[in-house]
Amino acid sequence: MRGGFAAVCAFAGLAAALSCTGPEPFGAEPARNTSAVEIADVERALVPGDPVRSARAYLDARAGALGVGEEQDDFEVTSVRRGSDGRRYVRMRQLRAGIPVWGAEVAVRVSSERVWGVSGELAAELGTQDAPRPAIPREAALSLAGATRDAARVGEPLETLREDAELVWFVNDEGAVLAWYVEAYSQGQVETVVTRPRQIIDATTGDELLAFDAIAKVTKASGLGGNPRVPRRWVTALEVTPGCGGYALSSPRLETVDMGGRSTGSGRAVEGSPRCMPGRAANDAHGFAAVTLDMLADWMERESIDGEGAAIRSRVRYGDGYPGAFWDGRQVTYGDGGEAYFPLAGDLSVVAHEILHGFTEHHADLVFQGQAGALNESFSDVAGAAASFYADGAHDTEPRMQIGADIARRGGAPLRDLCEPARDGRSIDHVRDYEDGMFVHAASGVANRAFCLAARGLSGKTSATRDGVRRAARVWVEANAGFWTRTSDFEAGCRGVLGAAAELGYAPGDIQALADAWAEVGVRCDGKT
Repeated sequence: MRGGFAAVCAFAGLAAALSCTGPEPFGAEPARNTSAVEIADVERALVPGDPVRSARAYLDARAGALGVGEEQDDFEVTSVRRGSDGRRYVRMRQLRAGIPVWGAEVAVRVSSERVWGVSGELAAELGTQDAPRPAIPREAALSLAGATRDAARVGEPLETLREDAELVWFVNDEGAVLAWYVEAYSQGQVETVVTRPRQIIDATTGDELLAFDAIAKVTKASGLGGNPRVPRRWVTALEVTPGCGGYALSSPRLETVDMGGRSTGSGRAVEGSPRCMPGRAANDAHGFAAVTLDMLADWMERESIDGEGAAIRSRVRYGDGYPGAFWDGRQVTYGDGGEAYFPLAGDLSVVAHEILHGFTEHHADLVFQGQAGALNESFSDVAGAAASFYADGAHDTEPRMQIGADIARRGGAPLRDLCEPARDGRSIDHVRDYEDGMFVHAASGVANRAFCLAARGLSGKTSATRDGVRRAARVWVEANAGFWTRTSDFEAGCRGVLGAAAELGYAPGDIQALADAWAEVGVRCDGKT
């Protein structure tokens, strides 16, 4: 029987080679058969105090209705994260004959006494699978993936610094295909190129079924604002500890190092007198990272990006005039900006944007392709805007609904504008303009404008206020943490926002304002036409 993805929503009441514009999509988007499944069951936890067993019982009771109740179907817990109000978000991926189904995963929201709901994607009615034996072994799959990446690249091959492959089922219009999901981290030897290619290789034919780049980078399209116009001094605001050469930019939750223009190595500690720490870029990266973590704690009730106090490591002065910034799965890296930009760490919205890519990786883990990739980028833009409002409690100004306005030379425009996405000349602001294969930063304008309109709606004004931004951002964070999954599209993004608002206890009028914001950009998920 042909398989297909079923979108689950149950709740209560960046080409293989990177250019200076960031990771372009490469490879075809996966074909999926989707059908919405909504179950509005809230019930007592079967095993109070045990979120994993309660989540499993909740799914087992509904497996038949969801089309995943056959003997070969199972679920594997991938993470359990603490949410607000003591809730746990239990993330599970679907297994078929003991092998993960790529992109089929759910998030179950459990408190000590209740299971509140489940969201995600499931591959339904896949049919009986024989004992899976890949014709192409793991090492051969890694070689094929590397050869495919090199063939698509102009210039010398990229050096692979780490790579891994996992056997998965890949579901498309033809059914379930046994495949290898290959993850790599590569870096150029001469030019400063960083990439996190992800590929799905057919385990029988060796064909590439899907490919995208998971590096989380700030786009570097055209000019931006400038630091000379934004003088800054950190006054007793940088977290430091004693080091070998004085005090170092380091604390239990933060570490910042200086790459000194290199793109390899671990970097050196930034040390100096506590009265005057050296290095503008290092100070900005360190100080803004602290602001971002403070916002997560104060506004979102989150302990760092993983909910468990993960330390943020930042690298500055990366490469020779590198004009970008990126999250690589372990740390945030900032270049000096080249001819067009000032150092990327000099803008709070950029720093928060990159750090919150780490939040997404620890929670929804949205793929960097298609509408899911656009949702990923938009979420980080939302974080950048929220951090800007959080840091300046004295003013409510929508110009801070922009990303990167402080780092451009020669009076350029911001990287992106959440309220006016089309201002940059390439971003879209309505789903009717979306096309498969679109650059994720450009497609992110749909969800960006939805957030701007949502913040205005929750502000009760024609412009967003600080409190309106806080309340809207809180919902977006909860949606990422407990509703969205790896392949969530715009509609699933909308459903997650409304579901999160309901579970947070937002008033019906506020939930309607959120639905109206998404409807304004062509995304309807509230059942209305």
